[in-house]
Amino acid sequence: MISLMGSFGNAGASRFEGIGSPVIEAPCLRVLVLRSFLDSICFKHTPILSMVSILDAIVEYEESDEPKHSVDIVTMFTSLPALQHLQLGYEILQLLAKGDRVPRRLPTRLHHLKTLELGKLALDSLHQARVLVCLIMNSPKLQTLTLQFR
Repeated sequence: MISLMGSFGNAGASRFEGIGSPVIEAPCLRVLVLRSFLDSICFKHTPILSMVSILDAIVEYEESDEPKHSVDIVTMFTSLPALQHLQLGYEILQLLAKGDRVPRRLPTRLHHLKTLELGKLALDSLHQARVLVCLIMNSPKLQTLTLQFR
């Protein structure tokens, strides 16, 4: 678990590199930029985290070109009540899209999300399209949507 408290948490922004399955507990963190090897990610007690950028993640793949692991989209966004700006790269989209666990509605909507940037989408992937639809449908205040296609 990564716990950001004290002077580091008060800085308001952080960048991580080289971690695998972070559990981020950071009550004072406002901005998170993550470029890392990822198996999964979990946010716990991140009440003011308003900007999350997960780009250039390194994901381990199986022989079938499917990611070995997945990230539960419901769990990922439950502890991000203040999220306003979200950037996700291709690899984290692959982890979110794996399997049939992408709901149409999230239990906790992204009420403050204004900017959504998704990189290298493969819309020939039904699962990635489901992630896109889920994020849009659960972001009632979305103002800016930037999509980059592969």
